[in-house]
Amino acid sequence: MNRTCLRVTQLAFAVGLLVLACGCGGTDLGQVTGKVTMNGQPLANVEVEFQPADNGRPSSGVTNAEGVYELQFSSQEKGALIGEHTVRINAAEGGDGDDEENPAKPTVIPAKYNTQSTLKKTVNSGQQTIDFDL
Repeated sequence: MNRTCLRVTQLAFAVGLLVLACGCGGTDLGQVTGKVTMNGQPLANVEVEFQPADNGRPSSGVTNAEGVYELQFSSQEKGALIGEHTVRINAAEGGDGDDEENPAKPTVIPAKYNTQSTLKKTVNSGQQTIDFDL
């Protein structure tokens, strides 16, 4: 093999290794959406947090006016790590009132759904809907 051919082969091999190192890793996430209700009524402006059982990076989302949330893993990635999670649902600290004289009252959510959560859910690969009726 001549010297030029050897250099081209080495360069191609190095580029291949670099592509494998950078491109294969990716985070394995499941796409999670759902609805949060209490006594059958949608809960708006509550945070839904999925904390992996292995203490990995959590994912969270905030419900809209219809009580629907979508989990975000990072500012650029939607979803949650695949596996078992403890779920915490936290009330907003107020807001959504008409003005400062009429602030919205935060929704009272029992501790068993947040600070002392007993909610466990498994995130699978792909798209899934996980609803909560508190």
